[in-house]
Amino acid sequence: DFTAAARVDTNYPDPMYNRGHLKMVLGNDLGAIDDFSRAIDLEPSDADAWFSRAQAFDAINDTIDATSDYNNVIEIDSTYKDAYYFRGCDRLKLRDAEGAAEDFTIIINTDSNYYYLYYLRGTAYDSLTKYNQAIEDFNASIKLQSDYGAAYFGRGYAYLNSGNTAKACDDFNVAVYYGIVAARKYLDNNCHINRR
Repeated sequence: DFTAAARVDTNYPDPMYNRGHLKMVLGNDLGAIDDFSRAIDLEPSDADAWFSRAQAFDAINDTIDATSDYNNVIEIDSTYKDAYYFRGCDRLKLRDAEGAAEDFTIIINTDSNYYYLYYLRGTAYDSLTKYNQAIEDFNASIKLQSDYGAAYFGRGYAYLNSGNTAKACDDFNVAVYYGIVAARKYLDNNCHINRR
């Protein structure tokens, strides 16, 4: 019983940390935030406690506080890849595409085998109107996961924004094939394809 353990030794952060995780599993994210906060108060240099609280903040859609906690994780441990990943995702939500691209780049520079990271960074570059860089990242995503429809859609969107409608239409068509419903709208509105 984590509650009993936390009462026994209030100077030890692990029971609070463990109870916080149990509360998250049970759907009590606010209670988890309280427990992680107590664990952080007891051990401010515990990157895992900061990360767990950030995850709990994300669970209640508090992206600003989550991002702040991911910042603390990275300040404590600059090699904490998951903190860069989730901070990058939150930065995209907060429309900080430049910051998101930086976070995804840090991870890609250490491990370039994740198709989804290239997709996310491509999305950030597209938001920054860096279409050539976006297309390169969508290409890398597709090379790693050839059936990832969202990468075809993203690349098609970047092609469309950069004025290459023919390539955009090809990609929208592939994205529709892989089940990306939103691509149908772009295909219908921008591509004059003879359909049977």
